[in-house]
Amino acid sequence: MPRAAFAAPAVSISLPSVPERVEPNTPFAITVQYQMDLWKEGLRGRVFLEMRNADTSDLISLQHLDNNRTGYQGPEGSVQFTCSVADAYERIYFIAYISPIEFNPYVIAEILKYPRDGSYPYEWAGNGVTHDIKYLGTTIITDNQAGNACYCSGITYQVFMDAWENYNAAKGVNPASIWGITAAQMKTFRLIWYIALGRDSYPGPAKAMTDYKCGYQITDWDHARQGDFVQIWRLGVQDSGHSVIFDKWIRNKSGEKTSIRYWSTQTSTNGINYNSEKYSNLKLEETTISRAIKPPDDDDWKNRYADISTQSAPTRVGGALVSGCALTFY
Repeated sequence: MPRAAFAAPAVSISLPSVPERVEPNTPFAITVQYQMDLWKEGLRGRVFLEMRNADTSDLISLQHLDNNRTGYQGPEGSVQFTCSVADAYERIYFIAYISPIEFNPYVIAEILKYPRDGSYPYEWAGNGVTHDIKYLGTTIITDNQAGNACYCSGITYQVFMDAWENYNAAKGVNPASIWGITAAQMKTFRLIWYIALGRDSYPGPAKAMTDYKCGYQITDWDHARQGDFVQIWRLGVQDSGHSVIFDKWIRNKSGEKTSIRYWSTQTSTNGINYNSEKYSNLKLEETTISRAIKPPDDDDWKNRYADISTQSAPTRVGGALVSGCALTFY
């Protein structure tokens, strides 16, 4: 998976109590405590628990918790898993780890594919996309303009959808859905993204992603990160908005935000390119910043923030009590 240049946060896991012995086919609880400063960086984590055969290290089960797709930030907390193991195993051990949930690296990889030479010009006409967008075999929206003409909400939606299509293809996800969203739901999702359902849809991508639980809104703008989706609303001009993908804040010597730098398509850059506009022009109470989240996948282990294992002190399944140590899963 492409990796964004996130700061390395401090994350630790502790295992306050792991049973030395468990009964087969009987539920038991594992509690994991964590300390982490993901909140300082505006990041969130998902907690995983593996249960493995102590004699072969083969995986028996894998669980995860992510706080209803909003993740865990810290600074501290605990999560409890309910586990069970069959009587086919004599000894087991656990591995717990915490990994990122952000989808931003895939968004960044997608926008870098587009040339910024005027070959994708801005045009406020048609559907705003440069190719038909299909989802689960259904055409959600068509490219009805000549060439590569596009506009802001169309191209940011296209980036979102293409990033997910490429992610699902790389991970072998079939059917290639986005967090289980149906084709019918995706049609409504697209209308919200385009702010085509009246003032209730003014948050745009933030409302679409939170309504369908594939992302969350960033309320502390100092935590905005490259690859976040921004629905700008401007002061002074009624209903003057812009759908963009965040790049960075431009700040003065005192650290105050003076401008927002973003990627989108606009007339001032002759189409797709990076652009900036003054922070003082933003209608702060209506502008939204949101972030897509990824599901659990095979990159979680290598991208983990922290892990812990009880392999050196396995838990006995049935039989006599043996010394051991316990682990917690999220």
